[in-house]
Amino acid sequence: MTRKFRPTPIPTLAAVMAIMATVALGNWQRGRADEKRAVQAEIEARQVLPPLAITAMERDVEALKFRRIVVRGSFEPARQIFLDNKSLDNRVGVHVLTPFRVNGSGRLLLVNRGWLARPSEYPRVPDLSAPRTVVEVAGMAVPPIRRFVELSEDTAQGALWQNLTIDRATAHLGEPVFPLVLLADRPAEGLLAVTERPDAGIEKHQGYAFQWYALAALVAALWLGLNFRTVESA
Repeated sequence: MTRKFRPTPIPTLAAVMAIMATVALGNWQRGRADEKRAVQAEIEARQVLPPLAITAMERDVEALKFRRIVVRGSFEPARQIFLDNKSLDNRVGVHVLTPFRVNGSGRLLLVNRGWLARPSEYPRVPDLSAPRTVVEVAGMAVPPIRRFVELSEDTAQGALWQNLTIDRATAHLGEPVFPLVLLADRPAEGLLAVTERPDAGIEKHQGYAFQWYALAALVAALWLGLNFRTVESA
């Protein structure tokens, strides 16, 4: 008895097609990782630029993403939004988003003034004050998280929200809201600062590429293993 390599046409064709497809998908994901690497480099370059003073919220949104900006105006604490289920140091709390009317602008800007541990009267929200005079606020402009799962349409209890979208904020506040949130450099009194390291998602695409290449290798190994057949020696 000997083992000989005797591939058959149809399984071989199927294996070749599967390997070509998975390698192509791996190459595509690797290309996406390269694109995201360039995006990440741009994001990090923006973060070290000098703060940009904003006098009106009519500027190009894309140009402001992940930039440090400075705005001047006044808070409207009576209409605050509290984002629930936000963790910090293994504790659960809320992010405090306060509408901010920028001088000379027709839109409100949501300012994330910091993290607060869940109050004892939860789900009631605390009555947090904010300066009622004209003030200057500095911080990083970031887009709201776009991907989230909601098991119910009932995701808001008054000012306590599970997720934030600009459309919801606009409907809730009854006037236009700028599509970026300002993470304040200095949290409000009694709150902890919310920091965010923007991630373009490079590792996700690298992981997908590895999975596709591994699948291609597995198909090749199976094809080789299944095509060695035992035959009787002459």
